[in-house]
Amino acid sequence: MSVYNPANKCNPYQIAIDLDDTLSCFGETWLAMYNEKSGDNLTLEQITDWEIDKFILPEWRGRVLSEEIVYSEGFYDKVPVKEGAVEFMRWACDNFRAAIVSATRHDAVADKARWIQKHFPFFDIKDFIICHDKQAIKAHVLIDDGLHNLYGFRGGKILIDRPWNQESDTDQITENLRVDNLMDIQRLGTGFFLHWAPCKERGGNHARAIQ
Repeated sequence: MSVYNPANKCNPYQIAIDLDDTLSCFGETWLAMYNEKSGDNLTLEQITDWEIDKFILPEWRGRVLSEEIVYSEGFYDKVPVKEGAVEFMRWACDNFRAAIVSATRHDAVADKARWIQKHFPFFDIKDFIICHDKQAIKAHVLIDDGLHNLYGFRGGKILIDRPWNQESDTDQITENLRVDNLMDIQRLGTGFFLHWAPCKERGGNHARAIQ
C-alpha cells in the first residue's frame, strides 16, 4: 500500500535522495577519466576521505572538480546509472514524495537534469533540488553517501556505504542505518519508514520544504 496520497499534497511523506554516487556512478566516471589523463592507477577503495585531493597526484590537486574532468562538456553523458537505481526510484516515487538533491555548480544543473530525465522519466523534474547545505532540506528521510550531509539533518538518515564514509562515529550519526545499496533500502518496505521516521506536520523543525 502506498503511503503517498497524491490527493494530499499538503503533507505527503517526503524522501530526499542524493544524486552523485547514490543514484549515479559519479565516482567511477571521474576516476576513470582522471587515471587516463594523469597516468595514475588510483582506485575508489583507496579514497577513504571526502577530500579527494588527499589521494590524487599533487599536480592534479584542484583539477578534478573543474572543467578538466567533472565540469567538462558532456561529462554527465558518460555517467552510468547505479545498479538497482531505476527500480528504487520507481518504488520511491510510487510510495512517497521523492526528491533528488544535489550540491553542484549552477552550470551543471541542466546536464544533471537531462541525466535524471533520461534514466528516471517517471520522476517529476520539478522535485530536483540544488542545495549545498542539505540540512536545509525539509524531508522525513535523507539518503546520501556523504557523511557530512547527514550532520544536523533532523529527519531519518540513511548512509550508502562507500570507502569515504568509514569514520568511526558514523553509526552514532546515522542512528545505525547504514546500507550497502539502494536495494537494501527498498527491501525495508514502506512500513519501516513510517515507524522509523514518522510523518511530522509541516511547520516542525525542518527548515525547507520540498516544493
